[in-house]
Amino acid sequence: MEVFVRAGHLGGSIEELSKVLDSILMQGGMGVEIKDGEKLYFNIPLVVGMFEMQIGRHTPEFIKDFNAYTSHSRFGLNY
Repeated sequence: MEVFVRAGHLGGSIEELSKVLDSILMQGGMGVEIKDGEKLYFNIPLVVGMFEMQIGRHTPEFIKDFNAYTSHSRFGLNY
């Protein structure tokens, strides 16, 4: 697993990392493709990915945090 090769020095095992990544996947925070029997995890775009994957679970806190994040100048918007 390429992610483990890059981040394995942070501790834990490949099995623990797989559990964490699968948890993020199940919450709509990333995507996965299976190629040659191996899971290939990938980032999904924020607006057309993560936000929509949370439909039905948006809380007032989530919306507040999302608005704060997407309104920040590092996101590309200046007010």
